[in-house]
Amino acid sequence: MEHLTRAAREFIPWFGQMQDAYLFMLTKSDNVDDILNLAHNGHKIIAWSMNNATISQKFEIGAPSFERRIIAARKVQEAGYRLRIRLDPIVPFSGWEEQYARTMDEIFKRISPETVTLGTLRFEEGFYRMRNALFSKGTEAAQYLDDMEPMFPPKLFPGAKRPKSGKYSFTEEKRSEIFNFVIKEIRKYSNCPIALCKESASVWNRLGLPLSECRCVCQLDSVDMSTKMQSGADFAS
Repeated sequence: MEHLTRAAREFIPWFGQMQDAYLFMLTKSDNVDDILNLAHNGHKIIAWSMNNATISQKFEIGAPSFERRIIAARKVQEAGYRLRIRLDPIVPFSGWEEQYARTMDEIFKRISPETVTLGTLRFEEGFYRMRNALFSKGTEAAQYLDDMEPMFPPKLFPGAKRPKSGKYSFTEEKRSEIFNFVIKEIRKYSNCPIALCKESASVWNRLGLPLSECRCVCQLDSVDMSTKMQSGADFAS
């Protein structure tokens, strides 16, 4: 809504004058033409939520297409903005390996993100328990939901009447398989830092990703998640 609010045209130059503050924006929008000539001075980070073009067309209803997002991301990178990518949620539909390999090729041949964050398809517990009411068995989305399980052990939080399981997703083995494939594809083009979004420490360890240097797109630099893991936390990023 930048063409209506003009908010970014106010905030970006303001952050550009700051010594110790940065403006972070995560978006699917391609409405970037009005911010290309602003004095951001490197204090503005734009991260695009990307996905495979087929998945985007089927499930990201109303959002700009993958192609339009890539064009917008290239524009802001050419304008000197810091650019990052979030590939989330990765959906292992039939033929997903070939399709996501093509997605990585298209991304890295056209833009150079400084970091990439990955995530798999996942749902909050309440939303997952309502899946049969929200998705009929005839929809394409339903086939990805039945085999999901809690990502973390149930935990009783203060004030709660029963333990909460958190998000539901594929098994750790399946998530690790997905991430491992996509990471290998990224490494064909770039050595940029890679992070996982709200993922278990055990999956990080399976993939050999350093919890002590988590570099999610939403962080300015790195964060040491290993201390949280040692203190009993189950997830990182």
